[in-house]
Amino acid sequence: MIKAIIFDFFDVIRTDAYNSWLKTNGIVREGEYFKAAQMQDMGQITLEQFLERLSQLTGRTVTFEEVDASASVDNEVVRVVESHRGRYKLALLK
Repeated sequence: MIKAIIFDFFDVIRTDAYNSWLKTNGIVREGEYFKAAQMQDMGQITLEQFLERLSQLTGRTVTFEEVDASASVDNEVVRVVESHRGRYKLALLK
C-alpha cells in the first residue's frame, strides 16, 4: 500500500537553472564549469563566488538573475503532485 510519494524538485518539477544556463550558452558541464558547480554544491564557495567564477570563465558578467531565468517549471508535473494532495503524504526533495 502506498502511503507517501516523494518528488524531486530540481530537474523534475523545475529544471536545474545551472544546467539550463549551460545549455542556453552552449557550454558543457565539464572541466572548470563542473568544478565550479561541484564546489558550490558542496558549500566550498558561496553563490557570489560561484557567479564570479562563471564570469571569469565566460569573460563577461554572469548574474544570478541570468542563470535563474534559464530555469522553468514543469506544470504537468505540478498537476500530478496536486492530484495526489490529500490522498497521500507528499514530500519534496531539494
